[in-house]
Order: sequence, then C-alpha cells, then structure tokens
Amino acid sequence: IGITFVLFIFLLSNQLLQVLGTNYQGLDKELILSGIGGFLGLASGINFSLCISRGWVINSLITSAISITTILICIQLLDISTLQGVLVVNLIVNLIQFTMWTLFALIKMKVMNYC
Repeated sequence: IGITFVLFIFLLSNQLLQVLGTNYQGLDKELILSGIGGFLGLASGINFSLCISRGWVINSLITSAISITTILICIQLLDISTLQGVLVVNLIVNLIQFTMWTLFALIKMKVMNYC
C-alpha cells in the first residue's frame, strides 16, 4: 500500500502541485518526501495502536528518549534550514518509531508464543 501511495505521488506530483497553486511549483522532491514520511507515520501509528490494544506498552521514558535522541542526532547531521532537510528528519524519526514498534510487537509475539 505504501509503495502504491508513494508511486501515485511520484507519477502525479506535477498535477498535485498545480492544484495547490503556482507558489508550490518545483517542490516535487519535497512532496515525495512528505508522502513517504506521512506513510511511515501512519504505519507507525497502526503498529502503536495494535500493540496498545493487546496491552503491550513500552515505557514512555524509553520511547521519549529514543525520539529525542533521534531528533538531536538528525539536527547535528542534517541541514534543517531547508524544507527538504526538515522532511528528511521527519522521515527518519517516523522510520525509527515504525521500527521500534514493529520490533517490540515481534518480540512480544515471540515471548507469548504467537509465532
């Protein structure tokens, strides 16, 4: 689903930007980065919701520390003075969150002998 969503944005980026107006022309790469980051955020939220619905919770100190550390590292390594830099940071943070919740769910399923 995510690949289809990003492919849709890639193929129709000019048309999507035309709908927004002339001030947004030339932001094709940023639109794609926004789409990828948005999809990863959605997937991360789904994983989070599935874990919470099973009663599987990661200590909030751990999740907050991971998020803040990721943001601080990204700020040091990436140029966040541009829109593209900010979108890459968003993408990386969402990727880390997605990975964290996916691994947590897999570990809990293994511990509970679900797989």
